[in-house]
Amino acid sequence: MATSSTSFCDICESRGTRKTAIIWCSECDELLCHECTEHHSISKSSKNHTTQSVDDYKNLPSFILTATDKCNVHSGKYEFFCPAHDDLCCVQCLHDKHKDCDQLFPLSAVIHNVKTSAFMNDIESTVDELRKNFNLLIAECDESMEALTATMHKCRKEIKELRQTIDDHIKKIEKQILDELTCKFNQCLSVKEKLMEDLEKAAVKVKQTSNDLINMKNHASELQVFLGLRDIESFIKEDKCFIEHLLQTDTLKHSECKFDISPAIFYITSDLTLLGKLSIEEKPIILSLEVLKKKEAQAIRSPGYVMHQYSIKTHWQIHITGGKNAQRLTGCTMLPSGDIAIADKNNDRLLICDPHGYLKKEIAVIGSPVDVAYESQNQVAISLANKAKIKFVNTETGTTCHKLSIPSTSYGISTSIGYDPHHSDYKIVARIKDFGFLITDRAGKKSKVVENQGDAILYVSYKDEKLYFTKWDTNKVICCDLSGNIIWEFMNDILQKPCGISLADDGNMFVAGFESNNIVMISEDGKHSRELVTELDSLNNPAAIHFNSVFNQLVVVNLNDGICNVFEINR
Repeated sequence: MATSSTSFCDICESRGTRKTAIIWCSECDELLCHECTEHHSISKSSKNHTTQSVDDYKNLPSFILTATDKCNVHSGKYEFFCPAHDDLCCVQCLHDKHKDCDQLFPLSAVIHNVKTSAFMNDIESTVDELRKNFNLLIAECDESMEALTATMHKCRKEIKELRQTIDDHIKKIEKQILDELTCKFNQCLSVKEKLMEDLEKAAVKVKQTSNDLINMKNHASELQVFLGLRDIESFIKEDKCFIEHLLQTDTLKHSECKFDISPAIFYITSDLTLLGKLSIEEKPIILSLEVLKKKEAQAIRSPGYVMHQYSIKTHWQIHITGGKNAQRLTGCTMLPSGDIAIADKNNDRLLICDPHGYLKKEIAVIGSPVDVAYESQNQVAISLANKAKIKFVNTETGTTCHKLSIPSTSYGISTSIGYDPHHSDYKIVARIKDFGFLITDRAGKKSKVVENQGDAILYVSYKDEKLYFTKWDTNKVICCDLSGNIIWEFMNDILQKPCGISLADDGNMFVAGFESNNIVMISEDGKHSRELVTELDSLNNPAAIHFNSVFNQLVVVNLNDGICNVFEINR
C-alpha cells in the first residue's frame, strides 16, 4: 500500500504499473486510481463499500493506516471478538485458543454502528475530559512555576533584609563601643595630661632649687646658707611626699586601651553557619478536574465480564467508640483525601476518621443524621431523620455551611457519580419520607420529585439520569428513570433485606444484604450478579455502603456493633 506523499493505486502496482490513486476503500484496504475506482463502484462485491479521498485518507492516524483485518498468527480474516481475552479472532483462532470461551461475538455485530455507539461516545467524552484536564494541569503547572519564582524572589529579598538588619545592628553596636572607647580614652588621657603638667612643674622647681644651691654655696654667707637650706629642706619634703604619693597610687601605672571580644561574637562566627533554613514547601492543589470514568464498550465487554474482574485485595476494620447512646451507624462516604465520614444516628454526630481508623474529628449534627454523601471539596451533604432539611457541613471546620429545606425528613442521600459539583449535570438525590425521591442541585433551585416507589426504601444511588435503590420488604434492587418508569428489577436468594447501595464508575453496583450479611455486586443492566463479600468477612447487619472508584476501596458500616469495614478492591 502506498503511503508516500504521492499515493499510487495498489491494484495497478500489483500489475507492475503506477497510477496515481484518488480514493481509498477502507473495507478493501486499498488505494484506487480513476480506472480502478470505476470498476470498484460497479462490482457486485464492492459497489456498496464506503470510500474516501486520498487526502482524507492521509489525515488518518498512523495506527489506523497500519491496522489490518488479518490475523497476525494465521493470516485469516478477523471474524469474531472474544471479551474474555479481549481479542479479535479468525476462524483458526477459535480452535487454537478460544474453544473453551463461553462468549464469542461476531465481529460484524461488534463493529455495527460503532461510529455512533456508546463506546465511541465514551471515548470521545474521555478524550475531551483528558484535554480539559491537561489544559487545567498545564495552567496549574504554569501558575506553580510563577509562584515558585515569586517565592524565590521573596526569599532572596528576606535574606537581603536579614543581612541588612544584621549589618545595621553591627553598625549600631560598633558605634556604641567606639564612642565608649573614645570616652574612656579621653578620661584617662586627661588624668595623664594633668599628671604630666604637675610633674613638669615639680621638675622645673627642683631644677631651680639645684641652681639656688649652687648660687648659695658660691655667694651666700654661712648664716644665709643655713637659713636657705632649711627652706630648701621643706621644698624637698614636699617633692618627696609628692613622689611617694605617686608611687603608692595607680597614678604612674601605664594605661593601655584593650578590647575584649564578646563571646557571643565567637558563637556567631563559629556556630552561626546559616542565616536560616531553606526548603521547598509542597502544597496540595485544588482542581476541579473532569472525572475520568472507566468506560467500557458494552457490545465488546459484557457487564458480567467487567464485574467478574473485581476481587478483595485486603480488609481491615475501624472500631467506632464513644457517644452517650449505643452506636447506630447508618451512613458512610469516603472523602477525596481518603478520610472516611460516618453518620452515627443515635448520637447525633458525624465522625471523620483517617483510612486506618484514627478519629480526626467528631462533628455534632442535630436532627439524627441518617446518611452522608461527599458534596464538594471539604463539604458533605447529610440527610436527617428528625428534620425536614439537608445539612451541608464542612468536614475541616465542623461548621454548617448551609441548609436545604425539603418536603419531609430524609433517609438515603447520594450525589452524581463522576461530576464536579459545579457541573450543570451535578445532582443531589435523597429519599424523602412519604414523597419519593428528591432530585435537586446544591442550591435547591432545580428540583424534581420522582413520586413514591413504595415503602421500605431507604438508600438510593444516581447515575446517568437513572435511580438505583433497594426495597427492603421485597428483597429487590430496582432501577428506574426520572419519570419513575421501572427499567429493571433484580431479585436473588443470595441477597436478603437489601439495604445500602453504591455505584462504581463503570456502572457496576454494590448492595449490602442486611439479613444475608453479605455484599452482592450487580451489573448496570441488572442481568448479572455475584457475591463479593460474605458473612465470613466480619459483616453483621451491614447497613450503609460506599465505593470510592479513585482509591478502589469499599466502605461498609455494620448497623449496631460500631464496626466500619474497609475493603481494598482489585479490578
